[in-house]
Amino acid sequence: MANREKRVYVGIKDATNQLLSTIDITQRKPGYPFGTPLTFEITEAGTLKFAQNFSQTSGWIYGPDRELIWKDVIRDRAIKVKVNDGEWRSISSSQGGTDLSTNLQKGDIIQVKGDNPTYGFADYIYTHFTGTAKFILYGNIMSLIDSTNFETLTKADERYTFYYLFSESGVITAKNLILPLTKIPAACYSSMFKGCSELIYGPKLIIDEISSVGATWMFSGCTNLKFIECHANRIVFNSSSPRNLATYHWVEGVQTGYGIFVKSSEMPVYYTDEDELDVGEYPEYGIGYGWRVGGVHYTTFEQEGEYDKYDGIPQGWTIIDV
Repeated sequence: MANREKRVYVGIKDATNQLLSTIDITQRKPGYPFGTPLTFEITEAGTLKFAQNFSQTSGWIYGPDRELIWKDVIRDRAIKVKVNDGEWRSISSSQGGTDLSTNLQKGDIIQVKGDNPTYGFADYIYTHFTGTAKFILYGNIMSLIDSTNFETLTKADERYTFYYLFSESGVITAKNLILPLTKIPAACYSSMFKGCSELIYGPKLIIDEISSVGATWMFSGCTNLKFIECHANRIVFNSSSPRNLATYHWVEGVQTGYGIFVKSSEMPVYYTDEDELDVGEYPEYGIGYGWRVGGVHYTTFEQEGEYDKYDGIPQGWTIIDV
């Protein structure tokens, strides 16, 4: 008889110790091939739009060293959309939002791809997918960057690449969303799922490090979130500040008390001030020393408080090393 792989399940319980659901953590690789374009599977009828929140064609943005740069802002971003077994067609973003398809129903499958280096441009200037429909999100997000060669693409060059991309949408799970980047530009994942109150499972983050402001507010306002998997083994500080700006407020509003956080075994976890290490003990300035349960806190610079309250692992979550 062939040997069968032992399955490993973890239960999620609420604050009263009642079992809510179980998660199979045996296979942590994405459940869809890298050649699958970004896909929305509708679970509840509604609207799904590709929108932009700006009207200007140029403006001031922050450069690599936080210097202000005057830069063109591209309105009406073009992407291609395929609904169920239909043909690929082109649409462009608009301020009011352009429908990916009209009359979306439960079970509809929408795939998208594009050839744009970024979907965000500056602080609070972005394009995103929004609407009233609820959906499961899966496939390779890089199909938005290179519609032809996204299967092997693992690098993004522009700041704000996926900034606010699914914010305030009806995504329920992004467990099989493929984020293949091992390093991310500044603000790349910032606010990606901000305000997604239906989201239960976040995507797997295979990144080696979280860059400065790379994932700020990523899950902020995801009040139903129960699962985060992040394989980063270091956090990069802002060059001008000892604070952790990489994951600033990334779990703000996420429920404490129950949930699962899967992390790299190389990243230590700190629970109390007695566990703390001075940032100055590390020879390479600007590298964070681990996840703080309930937030990140720095005794060396005396910069504790609300600023760092939501930057780490939510209080009471089960922590699993991989």
